[in-house]
Amino acid sequence: MRLVERAIALDPDYAMAIALKARLLYRLKVIGVVAPSDARLKEAVTLAWAAAEKGREDPDVLWLAGFVIALAGGDFAGGVALIERSLALHPESADALTAHGLIHAYLGKAEIATASLDKAMRLNPVLSAAYLALVGYATLSFVQGDYETALAWVTKSLHENPHWRIALQLRAACLGHLGRTEDAREAVRNFLAANPNETLVTMRAYLQTSFQDAASLDAYLEGLRRAGLPMA
Repeated sequence: MRLVERAIALDPDYAMAIALKARLLYRLKVIGVVAPSDARLKEAVTLAWAAAEKGREDPDVLWLAGFVIALAGGDFAGGVALIERSLALHPESADALTAHGLIHAYLGKAEIATASLDKAMRLNPVLSAAYLALVGYATLSFVQGDYETALAWVTKSLHENPHWRIALQLRAACLGHLGRTEDAREAVRNFLAANPNETLVTMRAYLQTSFQDAASLDAYLEGLRRAGLPMA
C-alpha cells in the first residue's frame, strides 16, 4: 500500500496504481481486517471507477477495477461490464477470465462461469490465482446445491492457499450441509482461529455484496450455522 500510494503521489493519473490501491483496500475485507461497513471499502469502489476511467484501454486496470466494483460494491453489472471490456482488449488474460468466472459463479450462471474458469486454467495451468479459480468452481457448485462437489473444489483451493479466509468459510458451510458434524466444527474452529470475532450476523454483512441471490446467501449462512458458527 505504501508503494502504491507513493506511485499515485508521483503520478495522480496512473491508472494501474489507482486500481491496485482499490484492490488492496478490498483485500482488507477479504482477509478480515476491516468490517464490511468500513469506509475504506467505499473508497475502494470509488478508486476502482476512477481507475477504469483513466485506464479505459488497459485490460489489466479494467479487470482489477471490475473485480472490486462487483465484489466490494455489489455492482455486478458494472463490474462485469468492465471485465468484459478487459477481455475484449485481451481475450487470453487468465487473470481477467478468473475474475469473470468467479463473479458469474456467485451469480449461479454455470455455463458462463465454467467456460471462463476452464479457459483461464487451460491458458495458464500454473496461474498464480489458481486458488481463486478453484474456489470459483466450488462457489458455483455450492449455489447449485451440490455440496459434495463444492467441498472437493474448495479442498483443492485450500491446497493452493491453506489460510484463505473465503475457502475456509466455504469449506465449513459445505461440511455443515453434508452433516459431517465433527469435520464441520473443526473447520469452523480453523476459520475462527484467524477470524475470532466472526458470527452469523457479521458474515451476513460480509457476504451480502457477493451473493446477489438471497436464497444462495441464506444457504451459505445455514451451512455455517450447522457447522457451529455462533449467531452473535
